[in-house]
Amino acid sequence: MRNSKLFGFIVSVTLFFAVTMTSCSYGDGGLPAGRYVPVERNMTILWVQEIIIKGNNFKVVYPFEGLNVALKYKFTDDTLTLSKDFVSVNQACEFKNDTLQFSGISFVKSN
Repeated sequence: MRNSKLFGFIVSVTLFFAVTMTSCSYGDGGLPAGRYVPVERNMTILWVQEIIIKGNNFKVVYPFEGLNVALKYKFTDDTLTLSKDFVSVNQACEFKNDTLQFSGISFVKSN
């Protein structure tokens, strides 16, 4: 009886940590995966509607009839490297306190 309780406890703890780690998962590029929306809502009308990070894909969605640009990315030392085919661009980017600074706009993770 005692061993089955210990086994159940170990399984419960393992599942808890697995769920916790996957819910806060980082994309392969170095930023937490998820959907990011601008802090200032008027930016969604004028400039960028949202940023979607999944794996090492960095998708910027513009408010012009669903226009979006999907690129591969890598985030290291506050520099975001975006690439597609043979072209690569480095841009200053900051991620602090769950806020992403990109192109002079602050983004927060949405649900």
